[in-house]
Amino acid sequence: MNDFKCSCPHCGQHIQGDAQWRGRELQCPTCQQTLIVPPSQPAPMVTSPTPACSQVAARPWWELPCWARLIWLVVLGGMTPAILSVGMAVTLFLGPLALVAAPVAGTWLAMVLARHCQQQAPPRRYWIYALSTAAAYGLIALSAMLPGGSTSAGHEPSLGGAQAAVAGGIGILLVLGSSVCWLLGAALAWE
Repeated sequence: MNDFKCSCPHCGQHIQGDAQWRGRELQCPTCQQTLIVPPSQPAPMVTSPTPACSQVAARPWWELPCWARLIWLVVLGGMTPAILSVGMAVTLFLGPLALVAAPVAGTWLAMVLARHCQQQAPPRRYWIYALSTAAAYGLIALSAMLPGGSTSAGHEPSLGGAQAAVAGGIGILLVLGSSVCWLLGAALAWE
């Protein structure tokens, strides 16, 4: 017989169990957060709703719910290649110093993003950020392999085409460099 019913204060999962768990800590089966099952109480004089599980640490009002944090991990993972590439491209204005500044800036940005996602991720869900970032880099690599356009057999290559090819090559190198910096930064942020 189920002697208690309550809801997880973190994700809202309905939990029920035997009387032996009253007043004890347990982990929510959905979000893995620790909660305390309410102790047995004498029958209340006034009718009140079913008591919610009390929480070990109150969640601040600005913290995102579990489902929103999962969406944030996917969105941030998809945006990571662009964020790192732009951050590294900005250092190109430093001239020769960019050879040192670009990898340092890219690795630092990657580490900051990875640490942020580790803090925002529900327990054991950090892999969502890593997978979405890897998928974004994979799509960029696939798009670089697609044919760029058709050329007629009778036309000579133009200077504009050569400039576009060089710009595309620089872009691919920047994305590849940012992917290496992302791997390094994510490894440094791993706890």
